[in-house]
Amino acid sequence: SHAGMITRACFSPDGSMAASAGNDGSVRLWAAGSGAPAAFLAVHTNQVGALAFSPDSTLLVSGGGCLDNTLRVFNCSNLALLQIIVATINGVTALAISPDSSLVASAGDASEQVIRFWSLKDGSLVRTLAGHTNGTATLAFSPNGQYLASGGRLNDGTIKLWNVNNGSL
Repeated sequence: SHAGMITRACFSPDGSMAASAGNDGSVRLWAAGSGAPAAFLAVHTNQVGALAFSPDSTLLVSGGGCLDNTLRVFNCSNLALLQIIVATINGVTALAISPDSSLVASAGDASEQVIRFWSLKDGSLVRTLAGHTNGTATLAFSPNGQYLASGGRLNDGTIKLWNVNNGSL
């Protein structure tokens, strides 16, 4: 279905949809029960480096990989593009959405050694954290939304636990 490599895949938390993203810049939605194609979104100018559903399954956020430095926020019920956020200097490698769906955290590769928190209400930058020495491979919010775990890429070899409210480790 994608022209080239699949870069990310995830299920919506309510289990109704699956999403896949690829090097072709597209995001595809699938009916989880049948596997039937549900939607095709040609959204990024280059590969898609990260993908995440909001915990309530109402939003889907995709992060452009190398040379496409944007986050795209979609309404899952009608697939409307709600926001485009210029997120990094060299591609998004990791995304996570807070449990209350108010924030999206994004991170990038080795040239992007920070983690940024964005408001899902208006796309504004909320906070920037000094990240990992070789970029960030993965992000996850704690169930209560008070902490963010980040995992370093390549030979960084660290996991950091951040306080979301004040940015401290």
